Amino acid sequence: MHAPERMLERQQRYQVADDHEFAWRQYCLGLANLRLQRLAALQLALSQARQAFGLSHDPLGLLYCEGLALAGAWLAGTNVENLQRLEGLAHRFRALGYPLEATRTDLLRVLHYYSLGQVERGLSLIQPLEASIDQLGSRYDQAYWLWISGMTYSHNHDFNQAGRLLDQAFVLFSSLHMQPECARCLFDRSWLWQRQERYAAAFNDLAAAQTLADDLNLVYLIAACAKNTGLALSRLGRYAAALDWTLDARRRYGQLARHDFINGCELNLANILYYAGLYELALKMFERLEGNYRRLNLLRMAAGSVRNQALVLRAQHQAQAAYDLLRSIEAPILQGTNQLEQAEYWQALAFALAEQGDIEQATTIFGHAESLFKQLDNQPAAAKCRLELAWLALKQHQSTDDSDNAQIHTIKHQLQQTLGYLDDRPFYRWRILYGLGLCEAAFGKTAAALDYYTQVSLIITNLRLEFFDEHASSAIFVQAHDLFTAALDLTLQANNPLALLQLSEQQRALVLRQHLDSGRSNRRIPRALQAQLWRGLRTDSLGFLDDLPPVGKLEIPEIQFDITEAFDQLDIAQLRQHLTAVYQARWVVLAYICHGSRLIRLTLTPTMLQADVIVLDAGLKRLIERASLARYRWFTYSGQQASDQPIWPELESLASHLLPPIVSQPLDYLLIVPAEPLHGIAWGTLRLNQKWLAQHTAINILPNLSHIQPTAMVVKPYSQGVMIGCSEFRDDLPALPNVEPEIAQLEAIYADQPTLTLQNAAVTKARIFELSNAGSLLGCRFLHIASHAQLRSGAGQAAYIQLWDERLSFDQIIDLQLQGTWVILSVCDGSASDVLAGEEVLSLSRAFLAAGATAVIANLWKQADDASPRLMARLHSLLHAGSDPVRALCLLQNDWLMHYDNASPLVWGGLQVISSLA
Repeated sequence: MHAPERMLERQQRYQVADDHEFAWRQYCLGLANLRLQRLAALQLALSQARQAFGLSHDPLGLLYCEGLALAGAWLAGTNVENLQRLEGLAHRFRALGYPLEATRTDLLRVLHYYSLGQVERGLSLIQPLEASIDQLGSRYDQAYWLWISGMTYSHNHDFNQAGRLLDQAFVLFSSLHMQPECARCLFDRSWLWQRQERYAAAFNDLAAAQTLADDLNLVYLIAACAKNTGLALSRLGRYAAALDWTLDARRRYGQLARHDFINGCELNLANILYYAGLYELALKMFERLEGNYRRLNLLRMAAGSVRNQALVLRAQHQAQAAYDLLRSIEAPILQGTNQLEQAEYWQALAFALAEQGDIEQATTIFGHAESLFKQLDNQPAAAKCRLELAWLALKQHQSTDDSDNAQIHTIKHQLQQTLGYLDDRPFYRWRILYGLGLCEAAFGKTAAALDYYTQVSLIITNLRLEFFDEHASSAIFVQAHDLFTAALDLTLQANNPLALLQLSEQQRALVLRQHLDSGRSNRRIPRALQAQLWRGLRTDSLGFLDDLPPVGKLEIPEIQFDITEAFDQLDIAQLRQHLTAVYQARWVVLAYICHGSRLIRLTLTPTMLQADVIVLDAGLKRLIERASLARYRWFTYSGQQASDQPIWPELESLASHLLPPIVSQPLDYLLIVPAEPLHGIAWGTLRLNQKWLAQHTAINILPNLSHIQPTAMVVKPYSQGVMIGCSEFRDDLPALPNVEPEIAQLEAIYADQPTLTLQNAAVTKARIFELSNAGSLLGCRFLHIASHAQLRSGAGQAAYIQLWDERLSFDQIIDLQLQGTWVILSVCDGSASDVLAGEEVLSLSRAFLAAGATAVIANLWKQADDASPRLMARLHSLLHAGSDPVRALCLLQNDWLMHYDNASPLVWGGLQVISSLA
């Protein structure tokens, strides 16, 4: 049992003789509860103490109660009125001849000054109190003065002095066995390390503080540890864990009604969004925080929020707006005494100037900021400035085509210097290594440059893997776009197709890969949370964050980690072995990479890997648009061109551009990994040797090649099939009269096998998730869905399938438990996609894959309603007879073409199979 708890136990057992004794007993109970951060119990004890002191006519006791109440007010969140009360209380103690109590009250005033952002006033008050404490105070008073002085100097950014004071306070509190105070010293020392960006030391003290806080249930300190852990993790690129800790802290502070610290948590969240490249959302949050801080009269924090807004605007290439914002806060920052804030201001201003193209001025100001950071012994921050100086010099060198190797050597040396301070921060490390790669390329050392680019690509991959969100993943890729362009250029020059394949696979479909590798992890910035944040920012209310469920016990992770270790490189020999196990010997993989005005086509066979460059000129772009976009679909696929023209000229021309000659040879399976702008191509409709490609071979679309398993296409054992159909809807939506006969035909096909059929009013969202949560959709022979669906261009995350009562959204599909199931979507736009940079593809098909489905058959286009029952019946007949999804779809399309001579591709051509990755 710890000292405050022992005090509580003794006081509860103690028998009092009169009101005066009772009053002091309750006061001591209140003091013990204050130390244990139990404010409700403190208020109860204080109420009883005040009443008893009043009955015993003890004005001194009432003054003690007022001081204790103001100490509790500091913990609960103070205001200016409390400062005035403390000043009056200190005056009354002195008037009554109690100088030590007056000094203790002044120390409490310093705490309140610190919480209200008035650090200079606190600093001016703390120094004269030292003599009084040394002369009159106890060892506890001395430790208390050391602790408060350390906090004050820390927030005034005199880190060396703050560190010495906090160390002394910790030693003295430890000798007095005062565990709550020791925990607080550890926490404040960790914040000192964080401000100096010494995260290893910060995490050591945070872990120790958290252990003590958990042991004593110090609820305010537990929340503070969570907030600062989230902040530190975000600076180290551990965005997923940072989000967990930040939201946990936000929830805890919401329960404690600490609105000032709630703002701090939201500031952390905004920083995570900024690092993730979700700039619009981050900007709105920073703007909101500026208003919140101004209302709380925390003007320094408001200025920091303005600075952060400027950084976002600079990242959005709005340099003038960023510059104007920074100039608006320049005077109060430079007139103050806070050198760290000044250094951060100069750094932000230099960023804006560099974005404007004023390289000379930006160089000067970055140098000034670097000097200030060095004076403050913040070497990592100084290294960041040095990194930017190196990049400015490198860009100038590139723009002038200067062949002066001496300058490149200087830049390389600068970059190498920064690596020692920023090696554990992937957000900066990738830019350092990229710069070193550019230096090696300038020296003509292609192999060394490519080695750096490969390392950077892995860092970007792992940063993207921190998020379960396609837009966040894509935004990080965009930040490194120039790096991938340079890496692809060098790899092409080296004629290294394997390296090209490795580079492209590192960046394909990473969010989908995360879903499949990590199962039902909550480590993400969920789309639902982003939507709620937008709504909350529009209404200026983020109270819903208080109600987020806890994520379970959080552990502070190790920060010494290899940021390249999480990604397994593609093993080409193992890949060939897997593909041969699934597709036998006659298979070909075509993997495409978009590279500016070129497409790179990688052709992989059991014996060969080859890279070819396809010029993506205006003519090819037009062919791709004609084959992909809905507005051209009827013209391209109806076969109604003028009689003196070939029937399918564009589809033949497109095939000649996109397909290598080997595809014309006998082939069982063609596996295609498309890249933007090829995701909308209906590959089976390309014309090759006067036939449809679907007549040459079975076609399987793959999101990437990294996680193919040989069981993905194995015919499933005798297991239940699930059929879901909506021909009518609760709300006023158009009926689908062909759905009922479609489902009836499927029931007849599977009459000899176990099936579950849900139609119309039985197809509710609650029922779907009831089946999913019960495991009834796991390992199904198939899941067939026939209904309305929609994916609008540019809004992939808003895609949905209409159920009887409401929509089954993209995110809700991902939350289903479909491991091992084949899915057939008899819906419109089931395989249509919204493609983001970095090959993050949003589609209903991919949502089902993320939920665990091993293969999805769906339509790129609108479903042909009249033909749908016949198409689906034939498809399921083939699946029932033992065909896998890829072979079944190929046979269906060939049967259709055989029975319906010159059948329009508009009916059958949009159907495709996208298969499992893992």
